[in-house]
Amino acid sequence: MLTRVLTLAERVGFGSPPESAVRQSTSAVRVAASGLVALTGFVLLVPNLAPFLRGADDGLVVALSLLGSAVSAGLVAAGGLLYRSRFSDRNAARIAVWNLLGVSSSEASWPRTPPRRGCSRAASTPRRSPSAIF
Repeated sequence: MLTRVLTLAERVGFGSPPESAVRQSTSAVRVAASGLVALTGFVLLVPNLAPFLRGADDGLVVALSLLGSAVSAGLVAAGGLLYRSRFSDRNAARIAVWNLLGVSSSEASWPRTPPRRGCSRAASTPRRSPSAIF
């Protein structure tokens, strides 16, 4: 029975150590992938820190600014960890591409409806009193 399990494990790919157990050498793909993840963190850090540095009065704005800054700093750290990780270059590139897809999909979901000609968006939207909403 044990022989069958070991044979099956080797067929599936668990017989030899995975490629992540072996230290990977530095390559251009690894440098580019880790740099891309770190760059994403730096790019997202700037708009997240802006309300905090301007001195926002609202506590919620400050809290969200600090939370976004922590996530952005985590991405910068993840870029450095990806460079030193034991992932293969192919998997490091996959991580970087998924990172870019996440950033581009969240940017594409922003509402981008241009205002009508001749009037601003605020002027074309009728005002409602707070009691009419509830």
